[in-house]
Amino acid sequence: MKPLKDLIVIEMQQPEKEKKVGNLWVQPPRWAKPTNVGKVLQKGPEVTSVAEGDSILINPYAVLDTEEKFIKLVREKDVLCLLDPTQTT
Repeated sequence: MKPLKDLIVIEMQQPEKEKKVGNLWVQPPRWAKPTNVGKVLQKGPEVTSVAEGDSILINPYAVLDTEEKFIKLVREKDVLCLLDPTQTT
């Protein structure tokens, strides 16, 4: 997939799965991680504010779905901020 103009291909962070503690299944708290964090895989030729490999926070309502579950398209104007690599793990 090669994005055109100001489009960015991102890989969304996969949500944490529930885990078993003793005999109980524990779901991760909703407030633990934002669901609108992704990693830039490719960018269009008009994109200037992000680089491939950057972790970004995006507007969750501006995402375009693709055939792959966690691969999304977003316009450069819908990138809210760059994230520090130490904060995304």
